[in-house]
Amino acid sequence: MLQPLIPEQVDRSVAAATTPATRLILALAAVHAARVAQIATLMLDDVDLGNRRLTIAGASARWTTSPCSCCWTGLSTGAAGGRTPRTSTC
Repeated sequence: MLQPLIPEQVDRSVAAATTPATRLILALAAVHAARVAQIATLMLDDVDLGNRRLTIAGASARWTTSPCSCCWTGLSTGAAGGRTPRTSTC
């Protein structure tokens, strides 16, 4: 049974994501419900930037926002150590 995280759990997770890699893992888990093992096995062939598609565990999904927006919006606020979040597109 799925249970949503309470705001304090979300805040702790975002605060703990202090590197680009951990922010990406958190974004993939939050947006695509990807599990750690699935994220760890991602290959470049699983990412289709031209068609804005990502394949995780055999399931393909289209991005509705740019990958940079997904990784930076909300996740870098407070977790960037006071730095200004990156807002440009890749």
